[in-house]
Amino acid sequence: MTNHDQYLREIGILIRRLRAEKGWTQAQLAREAAKHGAPVIHRQEISQMENGQFLGSLRKLQAVLRSLRYTLTATVVYKPQLDELEALFDDED
Repeated sequence: MTNHDQYLREIGILIRRLRAEKGWTQAQLAREAAKHGAPVIHRQEISQMENGQFLGSLRKLQAVLRSLRYTLTATVVYKPQLDELEALFDDED
């Protein structure tokens, strides 16, 4: 399992737990997400999210999390190539 898969599973577990705490069905969560900026979202997409299998838009995922009072943040990690590192340490000007 890749890190990406693990993150999707963890987000899904969180979504399922928060939805259950609110006493919402998947269909209710889909309707609430629409109030938070999601384009049309279907109950099946909520199921995919909860099962870590959602391959839809980030916008929909964000709207679902917002409706549950959560936000999604991401850190972009950049790994420079060797020639870029060499240029950083080049003493010749």
